[in-house]
Amino acid sequence: MQTPQRVQTVLLTFVTLFMALRVFTRLGLMKALALDDYLSIVAYVVYLARAITLYVGLRSASRLSNAYRVVIANWLMILLYAIGTWLIKLSFSVTLYRIVRSRVLTVTIIVLALATTIITIFEFFWTLFLCNPIEKLWKGPAVDGSCHSGTTWGISLLVHGGVLLVVDLALGIVVPVAVLRKLQMRTLLRVSVGVTIAVGSLASLATIARIFYTHRLFDNPAGSSEPLNIWMDVEIAVNIICTAAITLKPLLRKTGILTASLPSGYGTHHSIPMHLGRGGTATGPGGAGRGGGGGMRIQVEEEIAIWSEAQAEGVVVFEEREGGSGYGKFYV
Repeated sequence: MQTPQRVQTVLLTFVTLFMALRVFTRLGLMKALALDDYLSIVAYVVYLARAITLYVGLRSASRLSNAYRVVIANWLMILLYAIGTWLIKLSFSVTLYRIVRSRVLTVTIIVLALATTIITIFEFFWTLFLCNPIEKLWKGPAVDGSCHSGTTWGISLLVHGGVLLVVDLALGIVVPVAVLRKLQMRTLLRVSVGVTIAVGSLASLATIARIFYTHRLFDNPAGSSEPLNIWMDVEIAVNIICTAAITLKPLLRKTGILTASLPSGYGTHHSIPMHLGRGGTATGPGGAGRGGGGGMRIQVEEEIAIWSEAQAEGVVVFEEREGGSGYGKFYV
């Protein structure tokens, strides 16, 4: 087994594990899947398809006997990479969208999601129609037609990587910092929440490496494409793993790995008002909640851990009001 296949096997194992834990946490403990979960599941399926393409198209026998299969495999893997990274970044954007209450941050997240979508559509179709007709890419001179130059394709990949890097840093660092600045919570909890959310930006390191090897390959076309394939794999895998990891807090509490540490006397001293709307969505002092679907209830609070410690202890009191709405106090 060659290096890309070894790396792919290790990454696929971890990605599958974290995705299984995410789905179990959402369905087994939270009793519902939200839009970001569905997007991450589809991203996982795309990642799995890319892994199969790598195993089948780049195995040693194929390289020796079917050079055209290697070209097709590399081409398909770049297309699947573009789709996979787009889906998982949309998933993370949806997660943050449910958390933020500021209109400015909401608009920022939407703009970043749109930027990711636009650059992905451009890169996907630029790569898809790299040659006209398409089969000229792997059949070469045997087919009449034309292809984009390697330089322009390399530039498109670099621009795509640059935009994704900016999006990673904005979603993983800038937005969480802006959210945490406005929240009143203990310093330790603030740090914990910040680290939990910002872990999603770790993929930016893989993006930087991918940009470097993209430039290196197109600067020296005779070089090996293996490093680029590896870092594309790493980038998608780290994205999926990190975005799955930030959803596992309920599972970690359930298993006792992470314990709640509420201040003594939490049931009598302070309270944060919460409004329960017609849809059953609990919202805090920042405004209406974004439940992301039926049964989500206070999933937002679980994700960002603002009220998760008290929630884990079950210290939530709702008082029913006329008209199907309610008002409750969240004791901390």
